[in-house]
Parts: sequence; structure tokens; C-alpha cells
Amino acid sequence: MSRKPPWEYDELLLALDLYLTERRVLERSDARVTAVAEKLRRLPLRRAGADTGFRTADAVVMKLANFRAIDPSTAGIGLQAGGRRDGEVWRRFAASPTELRRAVENVQSVTEQEVNAIDDEPDVVEGRLLYRRHRHRERDPRVATKKRADHLRRNGRLSCELCGLEPQRSYGPLGAAVLECHHLRPLTDGERVTRLADLMVVCANCHRLIHAQSPWPPAEALKLGLSALVAD
Repeated sequence: MSRKPPWEYDELLLALDLYLTERRVLERSDARVTAVAEKLRRLPLRRAGADTGFRTADAVVMKLANFRAIDPSTAGIGLQAGGRRDGEVWRRFAASPTELRRAVENVQSVTEQEVNAIDDEPDVVEGRLLYRRHRHRERDPRVATKKRADHLRRNGRLSCELCGLEPQRSYGPLGAAVLECHHLRPLTDGERVTRLADLMVVCANCHRLIHAQSPWPPAEALKLGLSALVAD
């Protein structure tokens, strides 16, 4: 029997956006519900085992009821037994509808090309599609090359701006490949032309650490260094 995969973070954003717009549980026949169900089925996510009843209007209605159950502003009971991620997206975006709308727009516009271009996927917290779009933007070779050159000019050496790792000491000229560019401005801040000041040079390990947190640490925290990033 085919199973219905659990809701992913990216999918929950679309359902939460609808819930916060209406603040109630809609009927399965409502055009807004069927529209979200269709958008969910079109997302370029790998869903092994998904059957023909995947992300139906009924499933969207149930998720709206899950959000109603954790919404402190409503008197309704809602539907309990929502997943852990329901609470995560609620805490992250319920009070920030503008950020949520930008996140939803980015999730819906991620292409198969962007998904297939990223071959690494750590235990990301804020959605696989959002992560892949963010990494696709970070991996623009033109911008990354300019940022590394600017970092070398300013500091006299290529090193991780968080932990100080200098991979070229161990690996020679090839060590530069260990250093990546992290985009300081999240997608929820809106799109704009990337400036060098929007990027930070970090090693692959520190980069994974950044993306393992929710929300991703702001620029101010990252500029304090690794000790501030991992402090309790």
C-alpha cells in the first residue's frame, strides 16, 4: 500500500499562509483549498511512495485544522496530533506574515534545475526547497570568485571568517575549494542584486552549522565569530 509522506517544511509554509489569511478552517470544496492542494502537488520535492491521493483538498483542510489547534488567538479546538514541524513553522512565521509570503513565493518558484544543481543536503531545518534556492544563489561562480578575491585582498589570506581555518596551508592552491560563500540575507528579506558585502567566506563545516539552525543566524551574530554561533 502506498503511503502518504509526512508534510515537509516547505509544504507547511503554503498551508500556514492560507490559514493566516483566513484564520479558520475552510471547506474542502473551497477554491482556495483546491488551489493550495494543486500547488503542493507541483512542488519539485522527491516523494517516494506518494499515492494518487497525495496532498488532496482533504489533506489541506486537515492541516488548517492542525494550525487552528495551536493558534492561541482562536477559541476553536482545531485538530490535534499535528507534526513537530507544524509548531516549528508556526513559531517561525505566525507573527511575520510578510516574511512568510516571501518564503512561499520562493518555494513556489524553485525550479527542477535549481533542485538538481545542488548535490548536498545536510539536515536543514528551514525547508529543502528554500535551502536549495539559497545555495543556488550562493554558488553563482561569478559572485563567489569575486568575494574570495576581495577577502584575500582585504586580509592577505584566504580563511573561514567564522573558525579561521586556512585550508590552503594543508592543501595548497586547491584548498580554496574548501571555502564557500554564505549569503547573509535570507530569501525572506526579498530579492535584490547580490553585493559582496552580502556574502561571508566560510568553510564547508561552518556553513553546514549555519544552515542547521532555525532561523539562520543573522549577519550580526555571524560577524561575532564561531564562539557566538555555538554558544548556549
